[in-house]
Amino acid sequence: MEKGKTMIFRLTKYAAKYKYLIVVIFVGFFLLLLPHGEKKGTEKKSATEAFDVEKFEKRVEQALSECNGIGRCEVILSIESGPANIYEKDSKKSERENEGGVILESDSDTKPSILSEGSGKESPLVIKEVYPEFRGAMIICDGADNPSVRGAVTTSVMALTGLTTDKISIIKMKK
Repeated sequence: MEKGKTMIFRLTKYAAKYKYLIVVIFVGFFLLLLPHGEKKGTEKKSATEAFDVEKFEKRVEQALSECNGIGRCEVILSIESGPANIYEKDSKKSERENEGGVILESDSDTKPSILSEGSGKESPLVIKEVYPEFRGAMIICDGADNPSVRGAVTTSVMALTGLTTDKISIIKMKK
């Protein structure tokens, strides 16, 4: 019993002597346990996350309806292939040769390159973001009977989507 009391007495003596240091250590551990919120807007979205066809159609509709002579407008886009990411790959090649320099065995291994972002967060290294490839577009608008409006709409849709004129259809909207 006496041994336990002396041990407690020593601990309280050290605690009194180093109380500020102990408080700082406990506050530090407490701060480490708090969740770290990531800042909004700092994380870059990939092509597959950032592109939404419906939002893109609405943006084109709004922009076209603001133009002179077009009036009400509806845009429908069809997609050939969706957005995608192309990732960097690490490749490792090994060969086994005999004494004469003839290759007996060859082996290769590829895996995606990993980018470490700190705090244990890792993601594959994106080398290229491919945006969707459009198949065609149909634009329904009030001013479709006017040739200059049709030309302006065609030019605008070509610039935004990369489609050629034969894949863009412009139709008069019913009243």
